[in-house]
Amino acid sequence: MLFRSAVPSSFPGLAAVRCLFGMGEGPVYPAFNNFIGRWFPSGEKARASSFLLSGSFIGPVFGPAITVALMLALGWRSVFFIFGVVGVLVAFLWYRYVKEKPGQSPLVNAAEKEYIEAGAVAGGKKMAPWSAFMRSRQFWAIGIQYFITDYIMFVFLAWLPLYLMEAQKFSLQKMGWAAALPWAMLCGLTFLAGYISDRMVAAGVSKNKARTVFGIAGLLVCCVTLYFAATAGEPWQNVLWLTVSLGSLGFTFNASWAACHDIGGAYAGSVAGWMNFWGNVGGVLAPIVTAWIATTYGWQAADAGCVGICWTNTQPNMPAWGAKDRRIGNNPFVMAVPRKEGHVVVDIAMAQFSYGQMENKAMRGELLPVPGGYDEQGNLSCDPKEIAKTWRVLPIGYWKGSALSIVLDLVAAVLSGGRSTHGVGKLGSDEYGLSQMFIAMDATRIAGNDSLTSAVNEVLENLHGSVPVDPAKPVLFPGENSAAIRKANQANGIPVDDSVWEKIKSL
Repeated sequence: MLFRSAVPSSFPGLAAVRCLFGMGEGPVYPAFNNFIGRWFPSGEKARASSFLLSGSFIGPVFGPAITVALMLALGWRSVFFIFGVVGVLVAFLWYRYVKEKPGQSPLVNAAEKEYIEAGAVAGGKKMAPWSAFMRSRQFWAIGIQYFITDYIMFVFLAWLPLYLMEAQKFSLQKMGWAAALPWAMLCGLTFLAGYISDRMVAAGVSKNKARTVFGIAGLLVCCVTLYFAATAGEPWQNVLWLTVSLGSLGFTFNASWAACHDIGGAYAGSVAGWMNFWGNVGGVLAPIVTAWIATTYGWQAADAGCVGICWTNTQPNMPAWGAKDRRIGNNPFVMAVPRKEGHVVVDIAMAQFSYGQMENKAMRGELLPVPGGYDEQGNLSCDPKEIAKTWRVLPIGYWKGSALSIVLDLVAAVLSGGRSTHGVGKLGSDEYGLSQMFIAMDATRIAGNDSLTSAVNEVLENLHGSVPVDPAKPVLFPGENSAAIRKANQANGIPVDDSVWEKIKSL
């Protein structure tokens, strides 16, 4: 499936292939757990589970650095092809040399076979007692805790690289190494947990107590250190706490998979499948829910009844007033005022027209309604194609927009402790590592809800009473038309220019 992931030319095709990939991956862990029940005696099952899990976590340790290197050297499609070859090779070796039972393997001598089978759980051919399982609190508890554990792990898997680059301002290469550290810790502690757990059981501690202590301790340490990561002042302090946070889940992972044998016995594979099902539900929800939480800040502030003020800096993509070369950014700026009947939201760039707007006009062969920049002769122009040749876009309000862009850049960089527009420009042509500001103020605590509503409605009603230049085009408040467009896009999808879509499909 990794081969096929590199081939599709459309998003639905890629999504379909990735669904098939998940279908192939889903049975792997329950099958491995059933294998452990056949090949390992009772006193070694925790260590066997930890060895299995540690192996699966080694991938994310080396994966980010290897993936970045392959992408930079050979392109993103090479990652899928090369990893696919490795997967086929591993599958062949497993099929060729690994047997279902110890007695079937030429690599196991008689003494080893006797030792293994003396304490192993034989896999039966009977149907698992699902009715009894469904009445068991332990059966439901192992599913619920694995949902939580896998949710946290998949947040790290899906979002850690992006978080390190956008929030902590790491370069692509530095991100590759930083993202590997939490997984290295997870790998090591998972293996350690298995060893300690088996020693505890051998010393007389009940299996249930050993698994419970490890499972709860792992989740508690994870939650506490996530808080420390969120409040850390330095990027590498943040990485340190994130490393401890994810690593602590090694105790929980090991306890979970070892508990499958304690609960299921000969039906450990069925219990593992149930547990893994709930873990994968958490894996499905983790990127979606986390993305929803992390987006649409201006509208979210207004939805929460707050006045929102948000902005970011950019690459150097606009000349300062009186200059020809690009030294400042067209820093997007958002202000939002809550209103039950529809929020007042302004979302503007510091340029007269954003580059996206000018590109759309250029593709449709249209002119700008007012001058948006300078042509190659140094004259103000309404032709977006001519402005694109010079990159001399016009700041809003001329010198005032230039000044506002500079001040927004300074405040964002100083208060966030991040890069200025000048610093972002040093990173290369890709725009990342920006400094951003998100401010939310509960206006109802200042003026009261009734007073706020009355003041906003009074201003907007007066605005709607304006005499329009074009009777067919009423005067609207900021965000009034955007809200309708936003609602339509959420229902019907975002329209994309045909030529742009064809370029995307060809990648």
